[in-house]
Amino acid sequence: MAGNLGDRLRVRRERQGLSFRQVAARTKIPIHVLEALERNDVSRLPGGIFGRSFVRAYATELGLDPEQAIRDFLAQLPLDIVAAGHRRPDQIEDNEALESNRRIAATVLRLLIWSLPLAILIVYLSSPAPQPPTALRRPGIAPRAHEVPPSAAAEASAAGAAAAGARAPLVIEVVANRRSMIQATIDDQETAVHRLAEGERQTFTVQRELRMEVDDAAGVTWTLNGRPGRSLGMVGELVRITLTPDNYRDYLVAP
Repeated sequence: MAGNLGDRLRVRRERQGLSFRQVAARTKIPIHVLEALERNDVSRLPGGIFGRSFVRAYATELGLDPEQAIRDFLAQLPLDIVAAGHRRPDQIEDNEALESNRRIAATVLRLLIWSLPLAILIVYLSSPAPQPPTALRRPGIAPRAHEVPPSAAAEASAAGAAAAGARAPLVIEVVANRRSMIQATIDDQETAVHRLAEGERQTFTVQRELRMEVDDAAGVTWTLNGRPGRSLGMVGELVRITLTPDNYRDYLVAP
């Protein structure tokens, strides 16, 4: 069938005399994913951007049009597939617009929540200190200039230190031991896919949260705020992690 992407991939690979292992070594796509693509077995494929990235990489390696391959791949998805994370072509634009609106609304809400305590603190510090009634002032003693009570100054200093600590970013550096692919979402911003050649580095600066997927858990090493991170998993294993300034220490190598 002309529209059967799996058959087209298999025929082109066999004509070029390539094995799954050879293609996997060139593209860094796990063998079980290559087999699933040729069988049109969507249930064995990762969802979202990873699925489309694997289709693009496999088609490019075999000399096929990657964009046409992705269209054929999406067109073959069954109507009721949701759990796998794929979207049909007529749903992509509406879903992405809805997701973008949700992210904007969440960002605005967080800004409002963070700015409210700061606004209260500024109003408190800028308010003049109450002056005693004139009749109660002692003769010959001029009223003192406005001063912030020591307790209020201490509270303001502690609040400022806490705010400064909360803004300290988390810096993650990933180094590829061999060709690897990383999908990263930083602070609920647009998801990005990074293809790393052997020895290439990718740095992420995070204020609140990093959601990261790595296609080969043993294919990368990493550091978190300059400290070595523990192994993410086995060779060829697809791993997903969520990092925050609160939990990143759980991923450090034990001292």
